[in-house]
Amino acid sequence: MTGFTQKIQNALRILLADDNAANQRLMRKILGRLGYTADTVATGAAALAAVHARPYDVLLLDIHMPEMGGLEAAQHIRAELPPERQPTIIALVTNSSAELREGCLAAGMDDWIEKPTPSSSENLRRLLAACPRLRL
Repeated sequence: MTGFTQKIQNALRILLADDNAANQRLMRKILGRLGYTADTVATGAAALAAVHARPYDVLLLDIHMPEMGGLEAAQHIRAELPPERQPTIIALVTNSSAELREGCLAAGMDDWIEKPTPSSSENLRRLLAACPRLRL
C-alpha cells in the first residue's frame, strides 16, 4: 500500500456502533488492518448523538443495540441531518437474508455486512473503498 493510499483511507471518519465490546475490538482490529481507525459507541442513541456532534463519512451500525437499534438510528440520521452531512451507513448483521437487506435499505442504510468473519474483511474493504468523504 502506498503512502498516498494510506492517507486516503485514514481520511475517512468512521463511527462504529456496536453494544458488544468483543465485536468492537474485533471490528477495530479489522479496520486497523485495512488502514482505517474508528470512533466507537455502544448504542444507537449514542451514535445519533455522535453524528450530531461531529461529521462522519461512514457509520457501521449494529442493527440490534439497546436504547435504539441501528435501523431506528439510521432513520433518525436520514431525517435529521442535512444532505451535505449524510454519511454512508452500513448495517452490521449476524445473519443476512433478502428480508433483512430490504429492511436495512428501507431504514436508509446504504449497504450491509455480516459481523466480523474472515469473508467480511474483504467485503468491508470493498465497501469502505467506495465511500465518499464528506466535503465539510
